[in-house]
Amino acid sequence: MQSESEETVICAKCKQPNDPGLERCVRCQGHLYVACRACGAKNQRVLTKCRSCGSALHRIKRKRKMKNLYVEGHVWRIIVVCILFVMGIIAWVVVRHYFFNRTV
Repeated sequence: MQSESEETVICAKCKQPNDPGLERCVRCQGHLYVACRACGAKNQRVLTKCRSCGSALHRIKRKRKMKNLYVEGHVWRIIVVCILFVMGIIAWVVVRHYFFNRTV
């Protein structure tokens, strides 16, 4: 008789128990298995290390968060602030030149 963990595959996204023959979750359609990048073995997505070779199956979350930080909108904020700063300097130079370098 198989154990409970061999009979069902837990979805990594929604934690729904699924039959082992399925490739996608019945609730959220998330992938249930992931291939190891080192050896190519098929592993449940909820696992952190490959059952065959022991390699990490997923990237470090911190690296993904840092990538998302720049992709999701903080870069445009930095660009807008830089553009406004440069425009402010240009305006200050023009006003200073116009008011203080006038010949009467």
